[in-house]
Amino acid sequence: MEDTQIDMMFTVPTEQSTPAPINELAAALAKAQATMTHPIKKNTAGSGSFSYTYADLPAVIDVVKEAFSKHGLSFTQFPSVKVATKEVEVLTLVMHSSGQYLGSRLAMGITDIKPQTIGSAITYARRYALSAMAGIAAETDDDGNTAQGSAPKTYNRRK
Repeated sequence: MEDTQIDMMFTVPTEQSTPAPINELAAALAKAQATMTHPIKKNTAGSGSFSYTYADLPAVIDVVKEAFSKHGLSFTQFPSVKVATKEVEVLTLVMHSSGQYLGSRLAMGITDIKPQTIGSAITYARRYALSAMAGIAAETDDDGNTAQGSAPKTYNRRK
């Protein structure tokens, strides 16, 4: 596995990684998640004949920062662009005051390398990556239908 040097203080492997030990970080993250709410979904987007609501990146950051800061946690995100493969990538680190950390990379394809396209994809990747690492939902769950180009399914619940 190839490593990427982020800082002289630590190296983060290029794949999803969990350094050992993470006991203090895990305890703090559990406490933060117990107090965290899902961000308010004030934005609407559409795909075909249906739409969904989502929280924008500032709303996600506000929710995460508030809970993280009370428990010795912080995060940082490092975006990069791979022009040759038309991808953006975001490395997200969740760090604890003890020095323990978790790292995850999210790569997303882009259609072109225009600044607006790159910026939009980075914002999208940051929102998804931070939401996943914090354990919050920033979008309406449509059961993968937007990605598949199909209409949302409805289910009858048993009483």
